[in-house]
Order: sequence, then C-alpha cells, then structure tokens
Amino acid sequence: MNLYTKIRSLLMITVIFCICACSNQSQKENKEVNKKAVSVTKSTDDKPKNIYNFPDNLSKDEFPQWMKEFRKTRKWSKRNSKKLLNANILETSLQLGKQYLVNNQTPEGNFVYLNYYMVNQPEEMDEADENEVRQAGALWGITTIYQYEQTPEVKTAIDRGLKFFFKHTSKGPVEGSYIIDYPGMRYVKTGTVALVSLSIIDYLRTIKNEEITISQQYQNELTDKLNGYLEFLNFMYLKDTKHFSQRYDPVKNEKWDNSSPYFDGETILCLIKAAKYLGYTQYKPLIKESVLAMAKTYTTDQWHIDPQSRLTKGFFQWSLMAYWEYQDAGWENSDLFRDYILSLSWWSIHINKIDEKKRNTSYAFEGLIFGYLVAKNNGNNAAASEILYIIDKVLYKLTTWQVGGPLEHENKFLIRTKPHKKSGIGGILNAKDFDNVRIDVVQHQMHAVLLALRYIYN
Repeated sequence: MNLYTKIRSLLMITVIFCICACSNQSQKENKEVNKKAVSVTKSTDDKPKNIYNFPDNLSKDEFPQWMKEFRKTRKWSKRNSKKLLNANILETSLQLGKQYLVNNQTPEGNFVYLNYYMVNQPEEMDEADENEVRQAGALWGITTIYQYEQTPEVKTAIDRGLKFFFKHTSKGPVEGSYIIDYPGMRYVKTGTVALVSLSIIDYLRTIKNEEITISQQYQNELTDKLNGYLEFLNFMYLKDTKHFSQRYDPVKNEKWDNSSPYFDGETILCLIKAAKYLGYTQYKPLIKESVLAMAKTYTTDQWHIDPQSRLTKGFFQWSLMAYWEYQDAGWENSDLFRDYILSLSWWSIHINKIDEKKRNTSYAFEGLIFGYLVAKNNGNNAAASEILYIIDKVLYKLTTWQVGGPLEHENKFLIRTKPHKKSGIGGILNAKDFDNVRIDVVQHQMHAVLLALRYIYN
C-alpha cells in the first residue's frame, strides 16, 4: 500500500468516526430534549387549569353576586328518573350499618377503629391508626340514627359514648369552657369537640321531640357539657380570618393560627344547630360573620389556583349541611347560601367528578342530598334530576361495598373472601376490595343512607 492509499484510508476512517460520534451525540441530545419535553408536558398536564376563569381577587362584597351569577349560568343535564335504589334496599343497609356501629363499640364507649372482617385476619390495631375526630364522628353518626329510629340498644350506645368523652373532659382555657383530652393525644382538636357537641345537640333534640324520659341529673350533665364545649369553640374563633383554630395546646395554653376545612365545617354546623334548635342565639353574630368568609375561602379563593381543590373537598359536605340549616332558619343572606349549595353541588359533579372516584365517597352525599332539595324546592328540574341521578347511581355502587349488605352479591371480592366475621357484618369498605372496615366510612355512609331515606326514597 503506497503512501497516498494509506493517507486516503486514514482520512476515510476519521470521517466515519466523526460521523458516528456526531450521530451518537445527536441521538443523546435528542433523548435529553425528549426527556425535557415529556417532563414539561407532564408538568403542564398536571397543573390545574383555570378553564372556568375563576376570579383571583374577589372582594367580600363582590362574592355574593358572583356566586349568584355562577349558579345561574351552570349547565345541568336532565337525567332519566328511573332509580336503581329503593327504600327496602336502603332500610336493610341502614339496619346492618346500625348493628355494625353497636357491635363495634368498646365497653369503654369509643369504637373499634379498624375491623379486619375476614376470618383468620388479625384483630390487633396499630395505635397510629387511631383517630379521635373519627371516633367522635362515629358517636354523632349513631346519634343521627337514633333521631331516625329510637331503639334501646342505640340509646345505650349513645350514653356509653358520651360517658367516654365526658370522662376525658376537663376545664378549658376560658371561664365555663370544657376541652376533650383524648387519651394519648397532646393537642385538643376542634373537630373532636364540635362532633361531640353535635352528638349532644341531636340527642337532646330527639329526647325533646320524642318525649323520651331521662333523669334530671343526666339532663343537667348534658346541658353543662354542651355549654362548656360551645364556649371552647367560641374561644377557638380567629377574629382576623373568621375561621376556627385547628388545635389547642393545653400545656402552653395556646391555640394555633391555622384552620382546617373539616374542622371549620364541623364547627359551624354545630354552632348553627345549637342556635337554631336549642336557643344558643348568642353565637348568631359569630355565625353570620364566619359563614360568608368560609364560603369564599373554600371556593373562589382556591378555585383560581386549583379548581379541584382539596380544601373545597374537605369543607364540602359539612358546609352544605350547615348552610342548609342556615337558609332553612331564614337568617340573613339565605339566598346566597341556596346559591352556594347548588353551585357546590355542580362543582362536585362536574369539576370534582364525584361519580368517577375509586374510593368511598359517601361523605359527599351527606351534602349532595341537600343540593337536590334546594334544586327541587326552587323548581330547577334539570339540576334536581342530575343530582338525583348521581346520588342514586353512586349510593347503589357503594351499597355493594357493604359486608353482608343487600347488594353484596354484586361485589365479587366480598363473595370470594367469605366467610366474614360476625363483627364485620354491616361494615362498609373504603373501596370495593378493601380488607378492612374503618369506623368513619361506616358513619358517613349510614348518614347518607339515612338522609336519602328521609328526603328521597321515603
């Protein structure tokens, strides 16, 4: 091979090497670009879109008119009125759920938080799974069942539950107030006190309405504890934000500056019912001031950032129950809260897509049922028919998640995992194939079933 040929061969090899190197670098760069593009695309897709042009700086005075216009411009789909559920199915489900709550109350008065209902499953529960607010909610749930049907076993369960919380009650931060020191917890949670108070309020209402005899001493104790709990809730009011403090530290004698949408909703429902049904009208100024602020905080203040806000979800059913009671009392701005109830019902169905959720959403129907009532009472037939359709469709599905329930045969997982423990019968799963029953899921669904029986399927 002469010199010319050698040089030519070397040049060709060099060119080929450069081409390959450039090609590899180009492919690498393309991969990096593609990775970035995917990342950007994913980030863009995940970012909530304000396609409804929700305002980002609405004043308190502008809010009522905005909510009215929002309610008026919502589009509803009129649906077939044929129902999947009926009173017999729901009544059977309620009786089983009632029995579950009674059977899963401990001798001390609180409830079994998690029930592993399949045979050969462990019955022990990790202490980290305990939740005092959900315990208080279970007590309120069984109290609402007593309003619907007065039976000795349910009354015994209520008295035992109240005794448990009264045992862990002590003097609060202001004169005449009481706090609940739940075992093992450092802080006093506002939601716990509100839900125990709701239990007393609805228990006293039933005692009066049904002319049930209790001792004067017990009557005095119930009234005394309610007075003290309500004074504590009043103390927890944050005047600058017009919300309620989430927690109180009894060691430092300090309340937190932050709020919770759940506790706000539970507390305002409690105060409204106390004022409306039992004459605690001294709280009406606080109620009228806070209901408007909370309605704005958990809707437009959140929706321009995230139309599917978890804060709206947390406040949702509590606010619809509370604002139904408020407008039913005929208090100031009742029209606004009817607009709110219907607007939030539309939000739940069209933005939050409540019928597409994979977990148990019975909590939402504690509120949506009042959306149906507002629509029906105000002649909005399209809204009433669509809300009713969603209630019927989803409650039917959730009833198939009840252990031993009237629609259990439609749940392949429950059929496959039989036999089930007696203590699990009547429990409600948090998804169609969960291996445990959580006490608050049962409480929420039984309350929704009870409301459905009372207002729709009666």
